[in-house]
Amino acid sequence: MLSHFTAVRKLERSIFPMGFTKEATDRNTKAGTNIISFESSERALLNRLIVDYTGDGGFGFVGLQEMIDAAGAKLWWHFRQGGTVWSQFLMAKYCGRSHPVVKGWQYCDSHIWRRMVNIRDMIEPQIVWKVGEGNVNVWWDNWSGEGAIAELLNIRGKRQAKDLLKDCYENGRFGLSKFGIDVQNRFEGVCLREECRDVAVWKPTGGPFNFKTAKALVRQQGTTGGLWCKKIWAKGVTWKMSFAAWRVFKGKLPVDDVLRRMGYQLASKCPCCVNPGCDNMQHVFGLGETTRHVWD
Repeated sequence: MLSHFTAVRKLERSIFPMGFTKEATDRNTKAGTNIISFESSERALLNRLIVDYTGDGGFGFVGLQEMIDAAGAKLWWHFRQGGTVWSQFLMAKYCGRSHPVVKGWQYCDSHIWRRMVNIRDMIEPQIVWKVGEGNVNVWWDNWSGEGAIAELLNIRGKRQAKDLLKDCYENGRFGLSKFGIDVQNRFEGVCLREECRDVAVWKPTGGPFNFKTAKALVRQQGTTGGLWCKKIWAKGVTWKMSFAAWRVFKGKLPVDDVLRRMGYQLASKCPCCVNPGCDNMQHVFGLGETTRHVWD
């Protein structure tokens, strides 16, 4: 990803120097991306930056949501590592019965906990436990490097299970025969080291957590602007319409289904149609009577 680029704006009542356009095109072609952008107005330059950022080979701008998700990943990492008063408090408050990997959240829970749970499914597969004493959950901790055993073997009813890995060794070999499950020597490489403690390893680095790799992971698995973003942030589309379209695609309009996700319970009724339906995004912008009349 680029860390430097050049943006050139043409002054009013002037022209670019002779050969400038060709030189800029040649440099961009050689670099394989846009390292020089040139437009005739500030708005055109801003449009170019927004469009190029949302596609592949952008200018390296970091979105606010990307930073929030990466910070949530860091919180989850420290929580799963344990060993702090903060992690022990969260375990006692939210995970007294269920394992953190399968624990959900409610609207009465803290904002921090909800943020951590929302990013959990993306981050948890990147946390691998280096087995030492074997004080890791045999069902939900990723000690095998392949994922949680309960998910790998499609075993249900283990949300509250607290069986430890060290309790599943028979005659020096790992097995789940005590639970009536045959793993067929699938995890023969796993061994206990009683003199060492269990250590969490961040898979992208093979060691401790790294914020840069967390941002890259969020960027890779997150949604990008794609074609629709290139269409709304384009020349000829007014700012008012561009931002309205952006809010529609991002689900940032105060329709009833959005308010319901925020915890507000209310009767939903569209005020625009003769036969009103639920006031949600699909109805207001796609399926409603008034909407179909506008699009037709």
